[in-house]
Amino acid sequence: TMVQSQSLWLGTLCLLMLAMFPVVYHMGYRHAEERHHEIMIDQNDPHNLDPYNRRSQNSKDNFLGDDDVRKRALAELNGPGDSHFVPREPVGEDQDDDDADESETVANPPADNPPKPIDINDVAETSATSLPVDVAELHLKYKPGEPWPKIPMVNPKTMPGGVPMEDIDDDVIEPPSFVNSLPGVPVINVTGIPSECKWVHIHDMPADKLATSVRCRAGPHNRSCLFDNLYYGPRDFFSIELPDQPMPTRDKYVTNRDGKYGYAWAPAVVRSADVAEARANIVKPRRAGDKPGSLIVCPDTQLYFHTQFAGNPGHGLWDGLYPAFMSAIRLGYGRTPLRMMPSLPEWKGPCKPGKTKGCQAKEIIEQFGGRGMIMLQDMMPLKAKGISIYFEKTIVGSGRMAQRFLTADVSINGGRSLNGMRYFRDRMYWSHNMTFRSWQPNRDTSTIRAFLVDNKRYTKSDRANMDKAIAIAKGEGMNILKMSWRDYWPFKKQLELMGSSDIYITGPGTGMMLSPFMPDQAVTLNVGDCFKRHDRIHPSAEEEYITEATPYMRGVYYDSHTRLQGLQVEGLLKVIREAFRLTRDGFSLPVPTRINLSPEGRVFAEACDMAPGTCKQMMNEMNSVVPPWQCVVDAWASFAVYEVGGYVEGGLKKEGGKNGTCTMPRTEMRMLREKYAAELGTNEVNKRQC
Repeated sequence: TMVQSQSLWLGTLCLLMLAMFPVVYHMGYRHAEERHHEIMIDQNDPHNLDPYNRRSQNSKDNFLGDDDVRKRALAELNGPGDSHFVPREPVGEDQDDDDADESETVANPPADNPPKPIDINDVAETSATSLPVDVAELHLKYKPGEPWPKIPMVNPKTMPGGVPMEDIDDDVIEPPSFVNSLPGVPVINVTGIPSECKWVHIHDMPADKLATSVRCRAGPHNRSCLFDNLYYGPRDFFSIELPDQPMPTRDKYVTNRDGKYGYAWAPAVVRSADVAEARANIVKPRRAGDKPGSLIVCPDTQLYFHTQFAGNPGHGLWDGLYPAFMSAIRLGYGRTPLRMMPSLPEWKGPCKPGKTKGCQAKEIIEQFGGRGMIMLQDMMPLKAKGISIYFEKTIVGSGRMAQRFLTADVSINGGRSLNGMRYFRDRMYWSHNMTFRSWQPNRDTSTIRAFLVDNKRYTKSDRANMDKAIAIAKGEGMNILKMSWRDYWPFKKQLELMGSSDIYITGPGTGMMLSPFMPDQAVTLNVGDCFKRHDRIHPSAEEEYITEATPYMRGVYYDSHTRLQGLQVEGLLKVIREAFRLTRDGFSLPVPTRINLSPEGRVFAEACDMAPGTCKQMMNEMNSVVPPWQCVVDAWASFAVYEVGGYVEGGLKKEGGKNGTCTMPRTEMRMLREKYAAELGTNEVNKRQC
């Protein structure tokens, strides 16, 4: 009888929960919708296609999409100054399922017998490495206090291929850090904290280095900020404000440390009446009656960002490092040494043979800045112990500059307007003490090097026809290597291959994301994809926004008109021959805008020319400035061109009856589809085995 009663009670409870679910879900939707209506678009901001202002500047008040309420439950960190969430991976993206295989511990601060300090100036001088003129003579190693060698690049004040340039700050050459002369003990016994940082007693910190200041560039939704004297500790990231050194109002510096998704980030403000109170606020006594003690002091400039889906190297570079580096360029730090300060919650442990997918992003990031790295995950145990860390300078700001956040020219943000692609490529080679080949015109075809990157999107038939096409091409004197990136580790080996090659061949997805590291006058050959979603199939070049943003290379695309028939031998040979011709004969640099787009990309961009107002709203939806979230999930140029997903007339019917309709210049798109019908494919019911 007791068992029957318990079963009846549990059954009743389950039915009640099921009955209440629609009510709770609807309440959550209403909350998200009410917040969506708070967004106002600034139509006149000169820095952005369409930034936004908000009536409320609450740290949690930022649009994330229709699933906002549910996604917030996935928050990884939720402190007052470091809040973000990790949403569900969009459909079609790559993920890595390896488990972390190492745990790390953190030691307490040094006691009465600290280790012997290390002389940070005792660094062996390295002679310059002689590099070709397209990279320059540079030092990989440097002595603290020496001027950082500049990387000669195209003048960032010029216009690469017809895109107006942002007015970026002049190059910063940092003087020796004041931290070098502070009394203290180098940090050598704390996991993940670089030895350039010191244990310093709070009373040895100069009074004029306590208060935080900040300056920012660009508009609200992709703002880049440089903080002087920023702290991390029991309050997460926090700033110190003194009466004569007030912080600006929060809305002037709230930014986004996530290149993709995420929401408003700002350090907590700790107001102090005077210097003595500021010192006490920075280093809180552990017990009543204790005097403030020591903190960790880190010199120079840190670049702080969060990398989502970092188990995949494509995401690790383009959702985290690239957008954060765009902020560094804006603020004059494109050629300045930086200490990387990433949040890498998905790091899978050190790379080793046979296991490189979940770890390469960390290894590349650590090398990229020139001053090593300090991971947020290594700082968290210190926070739990009540230890504060001081950062001399910190750059923050990645919002909506990651991959798949587009401009109306179907380009990743900053690639051209900040000359970001060239900065990114050149610094990547420099940081690995490498260079790339110099281009020579009219070479013999047999000296041109091409490689075909393996891609999970190739079908069995695609692979067979690729083999046939490569055999014919080799018979014509063309040199094409078939390879997989998993066989090229460490990352330096990948740079060696790209830096000595001329043609990069692959399909969309992660395989395409390394193509910007090719040399000048190289060619990217995108064989396209049969994109299957929402029970439809259509041809798509997908990551063409990376190619379009790269003004020192040319993009070539497999024929969209026949792509749904699968890759064919003659179709492959046609584009392979074109790629060899382009890199042999050469082309004008910088490549003008839209030359590197697929037919779908050009239709998208031309439709935006014809209907700029509608296009502006479409871009706001794609880039998650305004709802619905469906437009972020379907933010591919081909989806709008072929009217797929959220772009189908009438929209998609979603849970709760909500209509996921995305704005698009439908009339103009249809006119252009008819005009370019011979170059475009079709949107069909998904019955093909393409």
